[in-house]
Amino acid sequence: MRNISYTNPGEWFAYSQTRADKTAEAISLIVDVIKGLRDAPVPDAELQRTKDSLINSFVFGFESSSQIAFQQMMLAYRGFSPDFLETFTDNIAKVTAGDVQAVAQKYLNPDALTIVTVGNKDSFDRPLEEFGEVNEIEIKQPEPPPAEPMPEASEGDVAKAKEILAAAVDAHGGLEKLQAVKNIVMEGRTSANSPAGPMQIEATSYYVYPDKFRQDLKMPQGEMAYVFDGTAGFALTPMGVQPIPPQLAVTFKDAVFRETLWLLTNLSENDIPIQYAGTEEVGDKSASILLIPQPSGAMMKLFVSEDTHYVVKLSYPDSSQGVTVNRETVMEDYRDVDGVKVPYHVVQNVDGQPFSDSQVTGVTLNAELDESLFQEPE
Repeated sequence: MRNISYTNPGEWFAYSQTRADKTAEAISLIVDVIKGLRDAPVPDAELQRTKDSLINSFVFGFESSSQIAFQQMMLAYRGFSPDFLETFTDNIAKVTAGDVQAVAQKYLNPDALTIVTVGNKDSFDRPLEEFGEVNEIEIKQPEPPPAEPMPEASEGDVAKAKEILAAAVDAHGGLEKLQAVKNIVMEGRTSANSPAGPMQIEATSYYVYPDKFRQDLKMPQGEMAYVFDGTAGFALTPMGVQPIPPQLAVTFKDAVFRETLWLLTNLSENDIPIQYAGTEEVGDKSASILLIPQPSGAMMKLFVSEDTHYVVKLSYPDSSQGVTVNRETVMEDYRDVDGVKVPYHVVQNVDGQPFSDSQVTGVTLNAELDESLFQEPE
């Protein structure tokens, strides 16, 4: 349940992800919970658990100066008080069960809810008419635009790209060290600018070369995981296992391809076209741009620092809620891990706007991983 008053004053919503055959049951449960908030004070233990969760997770959004700046920027942009961050935990601690009930009675009306469901109505457990008049809107998934073709390259551009790639390989530890890496497990904390507002996420990402991927997420609304076995994938949610759509599987395949250590190894060992495309400032440093086709056919840009020869940015088209966007991944704070260089600070921008700021807290190379991590549970 979230309030998004910074974008739509007064709007509040509760949501759930569930199987289609549990849709009406989930709606009924949500309505009952809303009624319960009005009818009786929330139990002390539940309120304290919620307050503790908010207060204890708050600090993880400020582990670096960039995360602090990111939070301050987003709050200022949305018109929050300048002392919002300093007073947040104190204000949360002061909330009582009576406060929650009073606000619920004032603002929440179970008989005046706007209910939105997305799914195949033929699979719903009960007709939605029991909740009121139904306005059905047919949604068609737009076809993604055709991939931008690689421009024709001169022999000079190809040769220069190979020189830049070789320098990047050496800077990240050398080809022999990179080839020895068969998987990488990265743990971290992320401050994300989600549609529901700023969100703190703890994530563990598993990349198994050449094409397996898993990401475990701990979010305020619960835990979930995305898994891709190289061909197909699924999501593990509090409501059970759900298959991922084919387009998302393509996205995951591209994501494994872009993992820095594997990308440098893959480009060095295989006949993947690369070409030089000039330079651009990343931060305050000049970086060379290499154009590279991804497995999906979409072209990505790889930015290699002319100073350190580290990979400092990736730029590529991505799909977000059915819309194609341009996503940038900026990497810095490189550290040595078993002889190879790994970025410990990663920032993502979508269409030029801040999206997430991640601080890596742990990296393991060549971890002993159980194959069941990538298998759908029975």
